[in-house]
Amino acid sequence: MGSNLILLFQHSGWIGRIIVLLLFTISVVSWTVIIIKFGAIRKAERASKQFLRIFRNSSSENVFNLSIKSAEEYKFSPIFRVYKRGCEEVNSIGESIVSDLKYIEKTLLSSVSNSFFSLEKFLGFLATTAGVCPFIGLLGTVWGILNVFLQVSLQGSASIGTVAPGVAEALITTVAGLVVAIPALIAYNFFSNRLRVLSIETDNFVGEFLSLAERKLVRTQNL
Repeated sequence: MGSNLILLFQHSGWIGRIIVLLLFTISVVSWTVIIIKFGAIRKAERASKQFLRIFRNSSSENVFNLSIKSAEEYKFSPIFRVYKRGCEEVNSIGESIVSDLKYIEKTLLSSVSNSFFSLEKFLGFLATTAGVCPFIGLLGTVWGILNVFLQVSLQGSASIGTVAPGVAEALITTVAGLVVAIPALIAYNFFSNRLRVLSIETDNFVGEFLSLAERKLVRTQNL
C-alpha cells in the first residue's frame, strides 16, 4: 500500500505534489495537537476527580481550608483552580451577604472560563482541518482530472501514458485529504465530548461551592 502511494506521488504533477506536501504538514501539526490535548485533558479529568473526592469528603467547616498535601498535582484541574479562586474571595468576605455572593459567583464563572481556555485552545484547528482538508484534496482531484482531459485533447489519444499522471494526481490528493481529515474529526468530537462532561462537572461544583459559601456567610453574619 505504501509503495503504491509513493508510486502515485511520483507520477502526479507539481500541483498534486504541492497539495500532498501541504496536507502532510497539516497532518503533522494535527497529530501534535491531538497528542498534546489527549494528555492535557486526561490530566485535567484525573486531577478533578481526585480533588472532588477530597472536597466532598470534607466537613462544611473545613471545606474552604482544605489541607492538600501537594497542590501541584491538582494544578491541571479546572475545578481546583475555581476552588482556589473562590476560597480567596470567601476568606475575604464583607458584610453584605447578597453582594458578596453575587461577586463570588461572578468570580467563579470567570475562573471557569479562564480554566477551560487553555484546554480548548487549538481544538478549532482540528475542526478546521476536518472541514478544509477534504476540499484541499478535492482541489487536487479536479486539477488532475482537468489535466487528463487536457492531455487527451492535445494528443488525441487516451493511452495509459497520457492519462496516468492526471489520474495519479487526482487519486493521491483525494486519499491524502481524507487521511488527514478523518483523524482530526474523530479527535475533535472526542475532545469536545470529554470537555463538555468536565464543564458540566465544573458548573455543578460552582453550585456546590456557592451553597457552602452562603452557609458560611450566614454563620459569619450571625456571630
